[in-house]
Amino acid sequence: MAHLRRNLVVPTPIAQAFDYLADFSTTAEWDPGISQARRIGEGPVGLGTRFRVLSEFLGREVELIYAIAEYDPPRRVVLKGGNDEIRSIDTITFKATGEGTRITYDARLTLKGVQRLADPGLQIAFEVIGRRAMAGLKQALDPRSPERRRRERLGDLLGRVLDPTIALSFDRTGFRAHGLGFRPEDLAQDMTGKICLVTGANAGIGFETSKELARRGAEVHLLCRNEERGVGALEAIRKEIDGARAHLEIVDVASLASIRAFAGRFEPRRVDVLVHNAGVLPDARTESHEGLELTVATHCVGPHLLTKLLRPKLEAAPGARVLWMSSGGMYARRLDLHDFQWKRRAYDGVTAYAQTKRAQVILSEMWAHHLRHSRIVSHAMHPGWADTGSVRASLPRFWKLTRRILRTPAEGADTAVWLAVCPRVQDTSGLFWFDRAPRPTHLVPWTRESKRDRTRLWELVDAWADLGA
Repeated sequence: MAHLRRNLVVPTPIAQAFDYLADFSTTAEWDPGISQARRIGEGPVGLGTRFRVLSEFLGREVELIYAIAEYDPPRRVVLKGGNDEIRSIDTITFKATGEGTRITYDARLTLKGVQRLADPGLQIAFEVIGRRAMAGLKQALDPRSPERRRRERLGDLLGRVLDPTIALSFDRTGFRAHGLGFRPEDLAQDMTGKICLVTGANAGIGFETSKELARRGAEVHLLCRNEERGVGALEAIRKEIDGARAHLEIVDVASLASIRAFAGRFEPRRVDVLVHNAGVLPDARTESHEGLELTVATHCVGPHLLTKLLRPKLEAAPGARVLWMSSGGMYARRLDLHDFQWKRRAYDGVTAYAQTKRAQVILSEMWAHHLRHSRIVSHAMHPGWADTGSVRASLPRFWKLTRRILRTPAEGADTAVWLAVCPRVQDTSGLFWFDRAPRPTHLVPWTRESKRDRTRLWELVDAWADLGA
């Protein structure tokens, strides 16, 4: 058996420190020996909550299932875990101090079966692992820690170097560089009781966003156009997250009639998070049921109408969020309303996509202004370059050139999840985000739209939203 006992003091309030450590899914954020940690099931963390942990042990990756055996907030939590070869007991106690919280971490590890042959060297290895883990925990809970400050400064420096290149900012390299400044506690939020809607949730970034919200206990409604794909996404979430409160809604965001029908039948009295994620990039001009060009309908008019119809439910929430999934491609285009629906010129799907993604950012800013006296905030974001099915299908040449450096869909969804759950987001509205940081909406002056064009965009989209009513 190996035994480790360590004390550390962090400036974090005792309740916050307890909540962070009791949710054992955070271990991957501070323990270098943990590659993945996930909560099994949904709902608030408490007695009996289970976690699936992938850990490096004796040179190989092993899976451990942990469960909370004792739960006494905010003073003490005991987690017991193991598999056929390993048994682990982690006892964590908390005491408020004038400086914050004193944490005592007591870990005991026992080997079973043939693994007991490794017992003689286990204590030494456990000491090394424990020392690294406690350093990581100190860094996660103490923003003043030298290591955390070094990481944040390094992330800021790398961002300044990489961001002007675009490619090395939007790709996987950029995510890892920017991630050095991420605060692990930001995503350690309990979303139980929150009602979240995600459009385009059957795959890619929308699916990953929905899954991570469900993992944190939220009631998630997947708004999908294709029923077969929507069912597949729903089953995948329920398979990965025991007890996930996920529901499928068949909604075509390009169809105003479909949106009105959904808004009329949606029963919950409030909506806490609305994520406008659905997107299209057609190679030929296509119209919606109401005669709108498809990117205009999907990216602008549909989300605008859905926000209008759900506004009473958003206002019923204690602090609701409307999130718009734009694209970094919008940086290359200026808003051009002279032929916004491509009726008088040769169609260019990439340009239509970029212009409507630019329009989404403007609509988010204008919604923020219209909602300024409410408790609803509106934010836009872009995910960087992510390896999704839509990118492969719509931009095959781009995908072939960049596939080795693209972000995963989960990395692309990170900022959307962060915007949905991080408490600090509620303090601002109308910003444009990338990798959890506010970003400029223009990189060059000639893409700036006039105030008149902004007003005209709102008037056009608002009028088109009334088609067929």
